[in-house]
Amino acid sequence: MNMIIGKKQIVMASLVAALGLAVFVNWYYAGNEDVLDGNSLQASVEEGGSQVLDVAGQAQDETPDAQEYFSSAKLNRATARDSAIENLQSVIDTCDASSDAAVTAVLELSELNATILTENEVESLITAKTGSECICNINEDDVEVIVYQDALNDDSVLAISDIIYANCGDVENIRITGA
Repeated sequence: MNMIIGKKQIVMASLVAALGLAVFVNWYYAGNEDVLDGNSLQASVEEGGSQVLDVAGQAQDETPDAQEYFSSAKLNRATARDSAIENLQSVIDTCDASSDAAVTAVLELSELNATILTENEVESLITAKTGSECICNINEDDVEVIVYQDALNDDSVLAISDIIYANCGDVENIRITGA
């Protein structure tokens, strides 16, 4: 006996319904100017900033100026590092492999890469602990961490210090600054 509605038609109707639901959800959030991110929900706030709900559901205020600061600081840092890597790579390419300049450039390049990896790891851990974006700059004897001012309290400062000591070893100076 032939069925009027077959399995293929039921599957097709389910897919069409799922697609329709996805379009509606997209329209709903786009129409209300909400952005659904993988880990946070950002909604517009009357004061021109945005309120971020982190994974734990705690609200933090982030102003556009602070967001711009973090974005521009990370861009400037990436540009400066790219330039330094390019310069070191050109020294390595133009010098003889056994020359002192080439050996020094290779050592500096490996130190720079290690510093970049450590800074990224520290930034990821601090972001996970505080729920706030941060910037970490590691120099020879000091580490500077910049986080949102609202995320700074005694517990977060202690957690940030622990993360720095765990990843950077003994550091003479640690500066934790609120933006």
